[in-house]
Amino acid sequence: LRLLELIAESNGSVALTGSPFTGVKNIRLNLTKADDNVVVDLGGKTLSGSIAANLGAGNNSLSVINGSIGNQLSVNARDGNDSVTLGDGAATVSVRSAFINLDGGTDSLSVTSGVSVSRSLDVRGVEAVTLAAGSTLHNVDVETGKGGASVTVAGDVTGDLEIEGGHCRGSSSVGITATITG
Repeated sequence: LRLLELIAESNGSVALTGSPFTGVKNIRLNLTKADDNVVVDLGGKTLSGSIAANLGAGNNSLSVINGSIGNQLSVNARDGNDSVTLGDGAATVSVRSAFINLDGGTDSLSVTSGVSVSRSLDVRGVEAVTLAAGSTLHNVDVETGKGGASVTVAGDVTGDLEIEGGHCRGSSSVGITATITG
């Protein structure tokens, strides 16, 4: 595994360098309530295990680019406006399965061209979901944020696609705008 750059801004800016890192099977991030910007560049290699990212509170962004994850990508976040991006539109990214849970704030998930998810993409609490043309996903399950969402599917979904409104207490309802062209 070659991890080119991992940036976590918690109390300043920290860059993890010195790649390639040999023998790495899993990556776990446990961030704080600070605003974080994390880029995981797999360097065109395959991580045999998983990436588990707890982004914490704050306004956070996570990008995973240039390589493969042999098992699962799991991302959780709390309060704050959070964004997760899979791929950069240039290099390929392959993931066996992904679970994205961004709770609180106005959150977004972008799956770019060149990304493939071979089993399932499960999305929870996200207000803007974009599956770009040129992406390929097997099963996709989106449960929107409590305030509703915009879901754009321009990529190929080869299995099931399910989109449902976030769970609200009382008689509230959520609005969902879905554009499906893939």
